[in-house]
Amino acid sequence: MGYGYSNIDVDGVIQKKLFSGDLKIDDSSASLISNVAIDFNGDVPHFNVLGDLQNLDMQRVKLVKGRMVLTALFDLNFYGDNIDNFIGTAKILNVSLVKDSSKISFDSLTVSASVDSQQLKILSVINNSFGYT
Repeated sequence: MGYGYSNIDVDGVIQKKLFSGDLKIDDSSASLISNVAIDFNGDVPHFNVLGDLQNLDMQRVKLVKGRMVLTALFDLNFYGDNIDNFIGTAKILNVSLVKDSSKISFDSLTVSASVDSQQLKILSVINNSFGYT
């Protein structure tokens, strides 16, 4: 069974298969402020999302089994409705991930997916310490 968030506020407009607005969550397991634009006019949706996530208790919302808390900024600009047809960029910035008493922090992580001229998918993962394509 999933987790039921509370104190969710969505302020936006849906018009001609486009959503544009703000999403705010002030839940005991996470705080989120986000600007969201979703275009449903194509074969797959296009997402453009900027957000500030504070203290997501990943165990409490049933994403992981052990205690883990995530804080990060994110910038998402991609097409797709599942991992197989994801094309675009997902960036997380100023990341703090606490697991039990251990903390991992890093400046940025960018995942980009594109298709080359031969229709092969290219996946790139870059952070402030390493890069991989």
